[in-house]
Formats: sequence, C-alpha cells, structure tokens
Amino acid sequence: MKLLFVHPNLPGQYKLVAPGLAAAGFDVTAIGRYPIATSSLPGVTVHRYKGSPSRVDPRFPPLEAFANQIRQGRAAAALMTQLKDGGYEPDVIVGHPGWGDLIFARQIWPAARLISYMEFYYRDVGADYGFDPEFPVVDQDRQLLTLRNLAQIHAQHHSDLCIAPTRWQRSLFPAPMRRSIHVVHEGVDTRALKPKHKVRLRVPDRRLLTRATPVLTYSARNLEPYRGFHVFMRTLPDMQRDNPDLFTIIVGGDGVSYGRRPPNGNNWREAMLAEVGDRLDHDRIWFTGKLPYADYQRVLQLSAVHIYLTFPFVLSWSFIEAMACGCTIVGSQTGPVEEVIEDGVNGRLVPFFDREALRATVAELLADDAQRARLGAAARHHARRYYDVHDVTLPRYAEAVRAIAEGRPISRKPPPLAAPAAAAEAVAD
Repeated sequence: MKLLFVHPNLPGQYKLVAPGLAAAGFDVTAIGRYPIATSSLPGVTVHRYKGSPSRVDPRFPPLEAFANQIRQGRAAAALMTQLKDGGYEPDVIVGHPGWGDLIFARQIWPAARLISYMEFYYRDVGADYGFDPEFPVVDQDRQLLTLRNLAQIHAQHHSDLCIAPTRWQRSLFPAPMRRSIHVVHEGVDTRALKPKHKVRLRVPDRRLLTRATPVLTYSARNLEPYRGFHVFMRTLPDMQRDNPDLFTIIVGGDGVSYGRRPPNGNNWREAMLAEVGDRLDHDRIWFTGKLPYADYQRVLQLSAVHIYLTFPFVLSWSFIEAMACGCTIVGSQTGPVEEVIEDGVNGRLVPFFDREALRATVAELLADDAQRARLGAAARHHARRYYDVHDVTLPRYAEAVRAIAEGRPISRKPPPLAAPAAAAEAVAD
C-alpha cells in the first residue's frame, strides 16, 4: 500500500509515524517544503517543493496569511502533479492542512483517501488568544484568526478521516467538525526515553551533575511566554533562594515558535534576564540553547523536578518525553496539561499565573524524595500506556490507514481516559 505524507516542515508530526509505517511494510513517500537529512525519515522517499510566497498587502495581514496558504498549496500541487505525471499514485495521503499544502491534493489524486491532521482550531475566546492579560487583544489578530482556520475547514470537507492528537485540541473545533475527528497522538519512543539512575552530565563550567544534585529543568523548542517562560523566570529567584544547592537547566532556542518577540529585547531570554537577572545566581543556571537529542535526554534523566507551563495551546512533545523519562512534573492547570496530568497522581498542577504556588510546589517536591519517586514512576507508566509509539500510537495509525484504504469504518470513540498508576519497572543504569 502506498502512503504519501505531506507536511511543509518535515518530518513534523510524522518523525516516528512515517518511518514506523515504512518498517511495517507500507510504501511510504513524503513531500515537504524545506530540505531535511535523509536520516530524519529512514525508509521514506522524500521530495521537496520550492515555494517562497511573495507578500500581498502588508497593511492587512489576514489577507496575506490566507493568500500564502493558497500559494503554498499551489507550490505543493506542482510537485504532486509532477509525481502523478511520473506514474505515482498514492492509496492514502496523510497530511497537515494548516499551511495550505493539501488544498489541491484531492484534485490531483481524486481516488486517493485523505487523512488530515487537525492540530489546532484558532479561537478568539477559550484558548490561547487573550489568555494572558500581559499580551492584550488586538482587533487585527481577531481577523487573522478567522482566516487561519480556512485551510482546515477545506481539508475537513474533503477528508476521509481527520485526526487530532489530544482530546483537548479536538474539543476546540466546532461541533460539526468535531464529530468527524478521531483522537490519535503521534506518540513518543518510550523504549529509548526512559529513566537512568546513573546518568551524568558535565556542564560548561566543568561541573559534573548526577542524580544526587537537585536539578530543576525547563524545556521548550523556544523560550517564550506561550510555554510560560516569563512565569518560570520570574519565579526562579525565589526557587533558588529556597534551595541553595539547586541547579537549573533551561533548554530551548531564542527564536519565536508562537506569539511575538518582546517589545524591548531581541528575544525572551534576554528580556527576562534584563527583568530578573540581578536577583539570580547565574552560576547555578545553564541556558543550553537547542541541544543534540542525546544530551536533551540526559537533561530529562537528571531532572529532580521538571517544569511544564503552557497557554491553552497544542501539547508539546517535550512534555510527554519528560513523562517517559520518569520526570517529576509540575505543570500548569491549563486544558492540554489537565488532560494528561492528574494532580498528586502522576504529577502536580499549579495555576499558570500563580508564582507562589509554583515556588511552594517545587520546594515541597525537592524536600520529598518519596513523593518525587512515586509521581515520576506514575508519569512514565502513563506515557508508556497511552503514548508509546511502538505499542500504542503506531498500531492506531496503521489500523486507521488500512481501514480508510479498504473502506472500512473505524471507531469514532476516542481512546479511554487513562487511569494513571505507578508500575514497577527496571531502569537503565
């Protein structure tokens, strides 16, 4: 069976799914906009289209955003047409419609089945927009939000199956769309991501960190308010004062994945250091930037307490990866996190803006080895049971692809809500 994955930022959500299905015997091809290393998608034939949308009317960004989706869809369609002219006919197309890449796919391959990844439905109330009063609502942004959903609405109309990674993300879609969306997370590799008691990591000042060191960790693709970086940094001076031995590792780049750059400063790291830097012990903080994956994994394995704060927005892979590594997590009481963490069972939850609750919860956990061990074991059990790519998510994807290709119905009931419980298991030395 021939599968075609479509995502401008390959491998995107299909980093594990596409190679996994290729290893399972599917003939897998992928197309994207940007060049990637061959090793990023082993077993997958990758093609790249070229597209550099020109600006339309910078005085009205909503129009520009929608026009760029159409341009990107046309650029992707040009490559699809080239593949079709060469004799390529996929049985199933799996793709992310958010950037417009799938808009014309059905016209090119009308017989192919289409599975669309419905990641996030933009709303001006009840999700990320307007959540933080520090970033006030702008009318022009409301207009932009209205148009950002058009490519997804188009995809839902033409798709044989729609997938959302979490229940909370599915819940954002209007009811008529929501009824057609199944919850299937792309998964993480919990066989590779696991606790390691004898882990060691040497930091730039040559200090050697082990599990005996109280290490506080924070991780995001980029350090920005959407992932609570501003709240975390404003709390860090108090957390350092509570524990003079605390060493903090902050993983993430200085770019912007979501939201805007700070009004004063090149990036949010510099902006927050300008705000609270005079109250920090910089010798006990390591800003790593973006790390090689093996080093990032060691950071999670070293963690005594891991902080994950987020606006009501898409759930980060790093959050599930931290759970797989057995981290003791303090997360924000926001919808995407509450779906996964039950307070006191497989992690702790605090209100997003409550810095005193964050400080007190971290202090409590650092002083209670037994609680940390129990919560970390339960977090890993939850990740293995509901997000493991080998045993859970990849089989769901494979079954969905086969069912759609064969015209069979698949269950429209979302997977059952987890009942987290600690489970004894060996960990790597």
